[in-house]
Amino acid sequence: MCSSDLMSDTTDHKANLKNLLTDVACRGQGWNSRSAGWWLARNVERVIGGRCFKREGNQHPKWVLAGAKSLKDQEKETMEISKQFFNQKT
Repeated sequence: MCSSDLMSDTTDHKANLKNLLTDVACRGQGWNSRSAGWWLARNVERVIGGRCFKREGNQHPKWVLAGAKSLKDQEKETMEISKQFFNQKT
């Protein structure tokens, strides 16, 4: 895949994401950055399909779509760490 294909692919993903946000956050009424921002703030770090929106930065924060662990995966990881800890103590 050449770099122009990669750029096109990224542009397509951004356009798809913006269209989806317009549908859910702006209720299909056309892009509204304020409505999108409020929707993102209400749904920050909500894991769906292994991904979530997070805020990065302090003075000029931006929204990032990131991979995330589900609550079930977090609990499983915690149990494994606990087992390792207690097995070392005995």
